[in-house]
Amino acid sequence: MRVITMGGSAEGEAEAAHYEAELRALPESTLPRSSGLPVFDLCLIGVGDDGHFESLYPDREEIADASGRWVLAVDMKSPPTITLSPAAMMSSKKVLVASAGVSEKYPMGKSEAMKKAIEGMEGPRAFPASPQIYGMLPSRRGGRLLPERRLPELSAEAMRR
Repeated sequence: MRVITMGGSAEGEAEAAHYEAELRALPESTLPRSSGLPVFDLCLIGVGDDGHFESLYPDREEIADASGRWVLAVDMKSPPTITLSPAAMMSSKKVLVASAGVSEKYPMGKSEAMKKAIEGMEGPRAFPASPQIYGMLPSRRGGRLLPERRLPELSAEAMRR
């Protein structure tokens, strides 16, 4: 396992460029590439109540990023955050979305967000966690995780909607 740390500044673009440069510096024997994108064995991500994953939020331009960049800056909070681009995440051998948890504000919590993705009620511009991925969903009993389930498959064209 190799850990790459962020630089620690409040400059989103600089942090994204630094992190991407560190990833690109890894030899292909460590981090294979396909069509110019990194191929991670597994991309494990969480999903928010509103359907955001990583720092990719509904209806934001980063969802449809086609720049070829591996890491993006997202200037939505202060300081800005960085995230893998959708293309970099989806080029992984397997993407696993773990969704669990509720709050006072969202009593149905992430279960409701994941239900929308599974039932195909939302497109990826409104609900970015719905491309071809696998999900680990909590059961209604004690937060146990259910076996992985493939979420609806969406084309690259659908990602731009």
